[in-house]
Amino acid sequence: MKVTINYTEGVLSLPLGVLDKIEAIGENELKLLLYICSNMGKTLTDFKSESAATALGFSRVEVENALAFLRGAGFVKISGKGAPSKEDEAQQKAPATKEEPQKQHKVTVVSNAPPQYSGPELDRIVTENKALDRLRNECESSSFFARPLRPAELNMLVTMYDYFRFDEAYILQLLAMSKDKSQPMKFAYSVAVANFEKNIVTYEGLLEELARIEEKNSFEAKMKKLFGIEKRTLTTREKRFFEEWQGYDYELIHYAYELTVDSTGNASMPYMNKIITSFAEQGIRSVEEAKASNEKHRAEKKDQKTQSSFDETEFFQIALESTYKKKSAKKD
Repeated sequence: MKVTINYTEGVLSLPLGVLDKIEAIGENELKLLLYICSNMGKTLTDFKSESAATALGFSRVEVENALAFLRGAGFVKISGKGAPSKEDEAQQKAPATKEEPQKQHKVTVVSNAPPQYSGPELDRIVTENKALDRLRNECESSSFFARPLRPAELNMLVTMYDYFRFDEAYILQLLAMSKDKSQPMKFAYSVAVANFEKNIVTYEGLLEELARIEEKNSFEAKMKKLFGIEKRTLTTREKRFFEEWQGYDYELIHYAYELTVDSTGNASMPYMNKIITSFAEQGIRSVEEAKASNEKHRAEKKDQKTQSSFDETEFFQIALESTYKKKSAKKD
């Protein structure tokens, strides 16, 4: 088989050292390097993380992490505004003194990205920390990678422990929830970065965040099933409604759904939201309270000798139907 490269649109030059470190280079890092080399040749005089992120479909943090790796690997140099100073780099690499607690959540951010450790640094840090050594052994065991960690993977592991200052239990939890991903270490690291930015830095905080996410996903699944929309992605408006309703008892929400369908003939989320808002304004927190309020309202209307008796939905129809019809007319 013969392969011929088509150079009709030009030639892209890459540092030769890329071949020697190809095993350690991740997908994001390689894409960013191609982007830099194809746009400005040897020098990118006005590099903007936001522009690169838009072009590559990355987040800003992913761009800056990849750029930090390329700098640490020696593929690019960074100078000018925003570049790390020699003092910053020295402080980044210096071991903690006895006066400084080992588990502080204070970091010196270099170019808004975590550091990229050299091979000797990785070996030293792992050797000096039994917890890190245990973490590496766990990752390399048959229950996880079943192979030695690549330099880029070990760098992520060390960064989570030595830079973000997450403890062993925290990192093990991230690794456990990443096992089934195509790139488990990269996934665990991305969650670590997001949590660090949200100041979720303790194991207890991580468990609370995971519980919150699980509860949200469970509630969202119930809502999608209720509305018969399990097979599609929620719209921004639907997500907002579900987030606002999450604090209510599900049975009460289901009752509001039934009232909505009985009153309008369809599952209108805006109409249903008005019912739930009405519950909140009256301090109603259960189906029993809602039904009792209905009964009271019907009794009051009966005493006033209304034209006809109210059914269960009439309590809400009077308050909501006019507004709903006006909105429907505008849409038509």
